[in-house]
Amino acid sequence: MSATAKTVTTSCPVTDGMYIRKSTQLRLDSIATANGQCQLTVPNCVIGVGCSGCINDPINPIQERGIAQTKVTANIFAVPYDPNYLYTVGTVAGKNPNGTTAFLHVLDSTQSNSTGPVWFTPFIPGDYLFHTKANIMTTSGCNILPATTPQVDIMVHAVTTFHRGDRTNGSLSGAVRLPAGTGYYHYWGNDTLANPDDYGGAESTNRLIQIVGGQWFQSHPTPRIGIGDISRQSGGEFRNLTTNILEHIEHQNGLDVDIYYVGKETSPGVNYEGLINLTNTNDLANRYDRARTVELLNLFAANASIHRIFVNPNAGISSADVPGVNIVVDVQTKHTDHFHLSLVDPDGLDTNNCP
Repeated sequence: MSATAKTVTTSCPVTDGMYIRKSTQLRLDSIATANGQCQLTVPNCVIGVGCSGCINDPINPIQERGIAQTKVTANIFAVPYDPNYLYTVGTVAGKNPNGTTAFLHVLDSTQSNSTGPVWFTPFIPGDYLFHTKANIMTTSGCNILPATTPQVDIMVHAVTTFHRGDRTNGSLSGAVRLPAGTGYYHYWGNDTLANPDDYGGAESTNRLIQIVGGQWFQSHPTPRIGIGDISRQSGGEFRNLTTNILEHIEHQNGLDVDIYYVGKETSPGVNYEGLINLTNTNDLANRYDRARTVELLNLFAANASIHRIFVNPNAGISSADVPGVNIVVDVQTKHTDHFHLSLVDPDGLDTNNCP
């Protein structure tokens, strides 16, 4: 038994564990093989002069062992599907020239003597585990085992966004703006103009911010998390619209987020929310809350794979405060009013996804 998948529009082979864009139609092919034949016999006992005993006479016709059908099913790990339910994707059967069902030794969904292939389009982002297995005609009366072929599994990840290249020389495909949500807000970063393109988020990055925002709100209704620059919606160089100055070396493929340092309680029940300049003595003493900032960093680390985090030296934060995360203390003038969160690419190398 063998099974393959590929995208219809680009004919890109989709191997186990690869990523595709959601709404990409897949062609699912298979080759199932069942060899062997059997012939029933009946005892024929002859008693006469000079001979005795029984022989087994064959009963015609010889029965061929063939594939009844190949079935493709899937577990779908995406809302609103039930991941424990086995969904039927499609079946493939053999066919004779006149269109009637044929039971073949080799059922190949790419051939004209089959009803294949099977088609499927994952419209919702999520994980799709396809199972391909064939039922074998066990031949009436002989019941040759096994009755099914081995099962072949292919896991396909359907995503909204592809991260191309790397964070310093990359691009985005299918990015969407970070929507408004609970526990966070967006602030204009390096652009002096209200540029709707300066926080085009990748699907996974946006989801992380939404998850952490909701968790943060449970313990800290205020202050909210200030989210700044992420990337251009198509990725690439991040330049200031007014000055055309290259403001970020990174932020090119949707995996980098600028986030304000967290403010402290400035008066009973009032928490400071907004820009905090750690090189400003007043801000550092009266507005910056190191403990809350460390708490927020650990919350992000608990929900995502972090590549590294840049902080200002005055933040007083090191890798010891966020176990397992590389905290880079930036001794230059950058990151004075925000920390820079760099995420691990969730879809891996470009070779691990199909356009």
